[in-house]
Amino acid sequence: MASLDRVEIERLLRFARFRIIGLSGRSGDTDAEDLFAEAALLTLQMRRKWKRGITLFNHLAAIMRSIGDSRFKRASKFVPISDSHAAPNIAQSTVDAEENIAFLEQALKEDSIALRVLDTLGSQIPARKAQKQLRISDEVYWAARKRIRRRMEFLKTS
Repeated sequence: MASLDRVEIERLLRFARFRIIGLSGRSGDTDAEDLFAEAALLTLQMRRKWKRGITLFNHLAAIMRSIGDSRFKRASKFVPISDSHAAPNIAQSTVDAEENIAFLEQALKEDSIALRVLDTLGSQIPARKAQKQLRISDEVYWAARKRIRRRMEFLKTS
């Protein structure tokens, strides 16, 4: 663990925060630091095999991914449902989603590449096909996806 520098630890914590987002509302009291600490503890206790040739960073990231996935699956199985829960209003959910997309499109109006990528995402076109259709490189496509995700996260918090 001492071989990890401050930058790698920060990257691992960012990765842990990303994994926790998928558990929002289902993770109990778990936060990114807990997820990172649990991965480190499992490694130190030798309860997770560390494959030869894999960096410590990648090893810990894989453990955090595994822990997050198993918690998500476990939490999804045990969602309590009572008679007091109303059926979801699909029409309202659709309207909300359309408003969110319109708001995101407005926020990205200056970024034509991100807007084009967002359109392909809305059409559920696979990444490779979208890159070919838009005539953009892999790096440009994924950079646009990152900008879309960051803008979405910013809009959620503001």
